[in-house]
Amino acid sequence: MAERNQQMFNDIAALVERDNGLHMQSTWTNGPVRLRRVPVEAGHKVVSCGTNQCIAGWAVALSDEYKIKEGTPVNKETGEFVDWVSAGADILGLNEFEARRLFRGTNGNIHNRIPMDWPDALRAIGAGIEVTTALTQEVPRCEETNE
Repeated sequence: MAERNQQMFNDIAALVERDNGLHMQSTWTNGPVRLRRVPVEAGHKVVSCGTNQCIAGWAVALSDEYKIKEGTPVNKETGEFVDWVSAGADILGLNEFEARRLFRGTNGNIHNRIPMDWPDALRAIGAGIEVTTALTQEVPRCEETNE
């Protein structure tokens, strides 16, 4: 299995934490692709983004390996269109089961509530906690780290 991309999980968690309106799990894309300046660990990044702020969408938008074209991730190296689950799994270091569980649009109730808040759950997953555990149970808070 690929190694978890803890930095990407931390960057997405920080975005969601700064503005909860930057996370909507129910759909991957929404509206026109536009340039967006978002804060990340290393400062700011301008992303070409059609994401509706789901976890897979943010992973693709913040990634250097993919771009969004016609509402779909495209591998920059090969030019191939890739489905959101595969692209998100590749970027975040998840297997297909974990990615499908994390990216599910019905996570929690209509307000996407999970026992932990989303930023803490994302940091926990980035630190190696199983996706299902982080989404269904309180787990110890994982501080941002690059270790």
